[in-house]
Amino acid sequence: TLAPEHWPSGHIRLVCNSWVQAILPPQPPE
Repeated sequence: TLAPEHWPSGHIRLVCNSWVQAILPPQPPE
């Protein structure tokens, strides 16, 4: 498993979005 600082930024974004969507209700686009 790679450390977070070694992950591609796109992977970081995907993981963060998945985590946010799993916990918070859908947010309107900015």
